[in-house]
Amino acid sequence: MKSFETGRVISEEKNKKESAPDIKKLWSRGVIYEDFGKRYRQIGMDNALDHFFKSLNISPVFSKQLESPEKFLEMRKKLHEEPGIIISNHPGFFDMFLILKALEGRDDYKILVKPTIYENRSRTLGENHVVSVKSKDPSKKNLDHFLESAKEAISNGELFLFFPTAGNERQSREFDFKRGLTSLVKEINPATMIYCFYVNYGDVENTIGPDWRKSHLRRDLRYAGANMENTFRSEKINFNKLTKPKEIEVDEMYTESGEWKDSLSEAANPEEALTDHYLKIFGLNKRLT
Repeated sequence: MKSFETGRVISEEKNKKESAPDIKKLWSRGVIYEDFGKRYRQIGMDNALDHFFKSLNISPVFSKQLESPEKFLEMRKKLHEEPGIIISNHPGFFDMFLILKALEGRDDYKILVKPTIYENRSRTLGENHVVSVKSKDPSKKNLDHFLESAKEAISNGELFLFFPTAGNERQSREFDFKRGLTSLVKEINPATMIYCFYVNYGDVENTIGPDWRKSHLRRDLRYAGANMENTFRSEKINFNKLTKPKEIEVDEMYTESGEWKDSLSEAANPEEALTDHYLKIFGLNKRLT
């Protein structure tokens, strides 16, 4: 795969000597979310997403639309009309935006987020669209809070989006679901939609160009290795618009909870069984490449 130059960090001292950077091209992660949130409220989801992708010079390519147009339309109709669960892998910071693009304006969704980013995502998407992993009730276990939130969303006819690996594949490249999905599958109706996405790991990783790996990271990250964890998760890293357009391939599949329940029926390790089921859907190996 080709590599593309991505962004750079400009020190204050160097910035004084150079002309001011174009703020439309130089983004911090915080600015990206803030800008998207304002546009979302002003011009709607689809227009805000189009501006976001254009700003970074990336574009999602939904592979099923190219491979099987009829199946794609059939699945998307269910995604746009049915209540249910959405799950995906989580290789980079813009995965949420790629999935929201697939909703094509559907606005009755909720996204599960870590407590550390709850306030940020609430400002970006609106508090009615965001659920924290951590319950506000100290006496309630986080898993119980998660299950209640997901089932409530389904019963209200909504979509509930979460990342079953919690993004851990960024560090290890090993793909392992946590117990949340297992517990949820056991409790929901077998006919409940579980809509699966897979964001191409290599496409996301290749938005980090070789020049940025070598010299454009902050000093303390430069020697830690320019992996996904260090670049896409740090609030202090700035992103420049890619110098060439970059497509991010996104695969998807409509499934129902019943087939996931079947995977659990004789499983010695429930989380491993569901992980394997997901990987099988997309023809993937446990070790991501």
